[in-house]
Formats: sequence, C-alpha cells, structure tokens
Amino acid sequence: MSMINCPECGNPVSTMAGTCPQCGIAIMGNLIQCSQCGTYYLKTEAQCPYCEHTETEEEEENTTIIEDKAEARHNSVPPGRKKSPVWKILITLCSIGVLIGAGYFGYQYYTDYTYRMEEKKRFEELAGLTNPDFYRQYLADYPHSIYRQEVEKRLQALTNESMAWAKVLQGRTKADLTGFLTAYPNSLNSRKCLQLIDSIDWAEAYAQGTEESVNLYLEEHPEGIYTDEAVEFKKQLDQRKTTVEENDQIDAVMNDFFTQIIVRTDKNAISEALAEPMQSFCGTKKATAQHIQKFVNAGKTKNVAAVKFAVASPIVKSREKLYDNTTGFRAECTVVEVITYKSGKQKTSEKQYAATCLLNGKYKMVMIDLKEEKEDKQ
Repeated sequence: MSMINCPECGNPVSTMAGTCPQCGIAIMGNLIQCSQCGTYYLKTEAQCPYCEHTETEEEEENTTIIEDKAEARHNSVPPGRKKSPVWKILITLCSIGVLIGAGYFGYQYYTDYTYRMEEKKRFEELAGLTNPDFYRQYLADYPHSIYRQEVEKRLQALTNESMAWAKVLQGRTKADLTGFLTAYPNSLNSRKCLQLIDSIDWAEAYAQGTEESVNLYLEEHPEGIYTDEAVEFKKQLDQRKTTVEENDQIDAVMNDFFTQIIVRTDKNAISEALAEPMQSFCGTKKATAQHIQKFVNAGKTKNVAAVKFAVASPIVKSREKLYDNTTGFRAECTVVEVITYKSGKQKTSEKQYAATCLLNGKYKMVMIDLKEEKEDKQ
C-alpha cells in the first residue's frame, strides 16, 4: 500500500482505497503502474500520461498480480499470529477473575477502613462522657478494639468515681465532699461538689449569725452562690450592732433583773422592770409580775434556804425590731439558778437556762424566754 496522487483529481489517495474520497473514481484494481517511470494511471488510459509509455499485456498482468498480493496482505492476518477461540475464552475468564478479585479485596479494604474510622470516632466521643453505660456499650460493639485497654481503664475509673459520688450524696457532709474533691480533682461532679460545700458553709454562717462567720464565708467563697445574701446579711448585722453605752446599759439591766429583782420576788420591783404590756414570759403571753414570781417560788420548798440567780458572761447583744415595729435590743446569755438547802447531804444544786430577752428603747423587759439546758448523761 502506498499513497499516490489521484490520476483523476490529483488529491492524495491510497492505492488500497476503493474510490477516491474527493472525486469518487475507482482506485483499487483500476490502476496501472508505469514500468518505465513508476507513475500510476487509470486502466482506461492507453498509455502513461507522464512518459507516454504503452504497457504490454505481460507488464499489465505483473502490475495486477502485485496489486492483488498487496490487497491480500492488507485483508488477511499472517497464519502465525492467529489466536484460537479457546485462548480468547481463557484470556477473557482470567480478566474477569482478576476484576472480581480486585473488587472483593477493594470491598474488604473499604469495609475495614469504614469500621476502623467509626471505631475511632466512637472512641473519641467517649472523652466527654461520664456515664459508664456508654463505655460498656462501646466494648460490646467493638470487642476487639485497639482502644479496648484504654476504654476498660476509663470504665473502671468512672465506676469507682460513680460509687464514691453516690456515697457522698448520701451523707452530704463537708468532710465527705472535700475528700471527694481530693480523690477526684478532675471529676465532672467537681462543680456540683463545690456548690454543695458552698451551701453547707453558708448555712453554718447564717445559723451562727455573727459578723465573724459571715466574713469567713466571704473569704472562702468570694464568688459563692450566696455572696449577695452574705453581703446583705452583713449589712443587717452592722445595723444590729449596739454602741458601747448601750452595751453597758443592757449588761446592767440583765444583771440587776436576775441577781436582784426576781430574787427578792418584789412584785412592784418586778413590774417596774417590765414593759407595759409585756409580750411573753417563758411562752406565757401578756405575762405579768405574778408569772415571774410563780416561776421563782416554784423552786422554794420547805428544805430550801435560798434561791439565787447569776448571769454568765458574755451577754450577746444586738439591735432588733420589736413587735410594735419600734427598735429595741436582744440579749442572750446563760442564767444559772443556784438552790441552797437547809439540810441533807446535798448542800446546793444548780440549773442552767439559755436566756433570751428583748428590751425596748427604755431598757424594759418586753420578752423573757428561759430554756433549761440539760446535762448530757454518759
């Protein structure tokens, strides 16, 4: 096969082409190659248009034989290169097998990769969880996880912490809460633990009701839950403070009333020391001097020589609003009753009372409450 110029239109064309793509004239089997100059021309020409050589019949036959051989080479495959159908089937089957194997291993790799990524994601999500059930579920879902040892370690730590926290909540003592914080400083329950300690400290400070207790709370909890209440309570305590002169007057009234006035059981003296009207005496509303006399005389039996009272120091004093909305004073102390007997092995006996008294602005008794303090018997 070779490229020539079409004898008709002059455009390039293959000698093996059936027709010329430009002019459509027949090419293959319709050409003669001049034996003198090699030019291709149509068989319809009587002689070579280039050198005017006229081919003999023998030369034309040779040219036809050459073209036939070229066409045969073009349209056939050499015998040595032909493949039988069996080989084609085997090659096809091998190709299919390779594709199936590659697909299987690819699927296995993708499945395993996806599983490991999900396993890693679930493990990372555990970092913010404190419920042991999530860790148990992870171990159930990924029994052969590469993170199994770490998850089991965390699960054990959380289980121990959960049990310790449950025990703390049962008692809710400051000692237990402080111990929990020491043992588990990074626990997610630390914040709640601190809040409980804050509440306990404030309840204790409020119950004591002293400036010292409130200051201690504010010192230990400068940003505590009850800081605002503590500051306000401290202001109230400041407002309740009494002056030196008021303290001296209250001390004198309390000592005189218990050590002098009620011992004499003088009705007029007792009435003079009471406000008008008096709110209560040991729970009795609208009490009078007679109620106080009755209380003192109850301890005087035939064998009693004397009944005396003494005020134990110190007397806790504060300013306070009274029932009629006027400003008065509160005095709290311990009053000791000493009874002296005329005869018998026991010469004297004592009773202690927790005394709470309210005095008006004129230092008259508005309320007196005496609660006997029982000694603990071992």
